[in-house]
Amino acid sequence: MTRKIFKLIALICIPLGSFAQEKSTTMIFGKVSQEYRNNILRLRDSTKIDDYRTNLYFSLENKRKLFKKSRLDLFYELRHHRYDEFQKFSRHDHLGNLKFQQSMTEKIHFHVSNELRARFSSTEDFSYIRNIANIYLNIAINPQNRAYIGIQNWSKDYFDASDYQQYKSSRYYAKLNIQMTKSANLGLHTEYNKHEGNLYPGSRAADLNLELDGHRYIFISRLDKIFNRNLFATFAYRFENDFPAEIENEQTGQRINDESYDDLLAEDSDFGYIKNQFSLSSLVKLTPRFSLLLFYNIYNKEFKFWPIRPDGPKRDDQLLFLSHTFKVKLGSKFTFELQHIYEDNDTNLRLFTYQMNTIAAGISAQF
Repeated sequence: MTRKIFKLIALICIPLGSFAQEKSTTMIFGKVSQEYRNNILRLRDSTKIDDYRTNLYFSLENKRKLFKKSRLDLFYELRHHRYDEFQKFSRHDHLGNLKFQQSMTEKIHFHVSNELRARFSSTEDFSYIRNIANIYLNIAINPQNRAYIGIQNWSKDYFDASDYQQYKSSRYYAKLNIQMTKSANLGLHTEYNKHEGNLYPGSRAADLNLELDGHRYIFISRLDKIFNRNLFATFAYRFENDFPAEIENEQTGQRINDESYDDLLAEDSDFGYIKNQFSLSSLVKLTPRFSLLLFYNIYNKEFKFWPIRPDGPKRDDQLLFLSHTFKVKLGSKFTFELQHIYEDNDTNLRLFTYQMNTIAAGISAQF
């Protein structure tokens, strides 16, 4: 199984030189860092512990034009995380990504992409292969507004698990991006999705092997502001409303509408919720060599079908996420990075309450 995975990733990442009509560009990036993590609270493990984590990151990217109106991007990434105390969460990921773009007319562009991730974890039940295929049309309505229509397919296989698990989904979506001014944008997103399989990775419960249909609506507003040549900021607001349909238990055939299932988690998000999110990201250029990146995010998430106890109130989360990254250029190729992250999830469901402080320092190189 492992040998087949590496062969597939290699095929994705081999540059297609024989098709290239113009010179391609290649970028290599590497980073190593040591991270201190404080107050870790894990799902299924309520022990709080301080821990150190060593991170290794490497990526290789190749961009080229294939003929006059086509473009191909190839990307490979390796991530390795090693915990000193929480060793069962140590892992390394291999990721291959292929993106192809074809101009059909001046206003319509066809896009197809495929992302394959292979995770090898110290705990076999957490090792998996995940594939995300995406096909969509990018339509220029006018110079200010764009529409996107597409389909995205997910599959996830826990190939080393003692009790084999699989998750897959199909998502049909339409997006509209409206440029109000040079710095203000609005985004509208509507999606129909269908999920199948074990929606809660790691669980062995038979009643979590379900089918789930639903709709999701997203509204995004963004303001990009250039205060001066050394200060840039982006302000964003995001609203999400997810409507799950009925749930079917494949073993019993029983259909029910969520109330009796309080542990439904997918790979990328939860089901049946209303979410309000505010964020601020900023780049401050202190000097030509020194820069500071800030990212602040806060959201409120109300779950429609997740009671914290029978006949009790529904789960309600408030998440605060703060990130500060200080960068120093060491010549033209190398950069020193110092990062601090604070994360606090306040919820009426105690199992998901946590606070975490992270401090990381590392060196990155780009060629």
